[in-house]
Amino acid sequence: MTQADPSRTPEPDAEHGHGHWGAHDHAVGTYGHIHDAEHDDFMHTHPGEEPVIELTPEEAGNVLTLTSVGIDIGSSTSHLTFSKLVLERQGVALSSRFKVVERTVTHRSPIMLTPYVDLFTIDTEELSRFIKGVYEDAGMRPEDVDTGATIFTGEAAKKNNAEAISA
Repeated sequence: MTQADPSRTPEPDAEHGHGHWGAHDHAVGTYGHIHDAEHDDFMHTHPGEEPVIELTPEEAGNVLTLTSVGIDIGSSTSHLTFSKLVLERQGVALSSRFKVVERTVTHRSPIMLTPYVDLFTIDTEELSRFIKGVYEDAGMRPEDVDTGATIFTGEAAKKNNAEAISA
């Protein structure tokens, strides 16, 4: 609770049994205010005051919305998928465990043939151009992405530079 201006004289308030400072400026910066335990209605407003704004689950930290990208580099084809993920805090005690409760695909790339330099090496320059182009087509930048994964499947996972690409 913020301190009231001591140079002002409190106005008696018969309804609440304590002094008020004009329009409750003891709660400056908030809508409405909280009284101590002597009142039945701890959260309330008075005529002329704005109501207390209740937090949405997202504002309260119980729901998170994340932007995700999945990059699939396979033996023969590669593609990207961008999604919005909604995670909700689980449990009665609101532990830190979150569960994905909604997944919406926001952009799917075209499928390209996985580029190779030779039998043992993925063409990283061509793959990089493809990925950058997909980000541009999706209207995304790497810093817009909160989470994601790159997966290598089949023979692509065995190529000499697969591990370096995924890092």
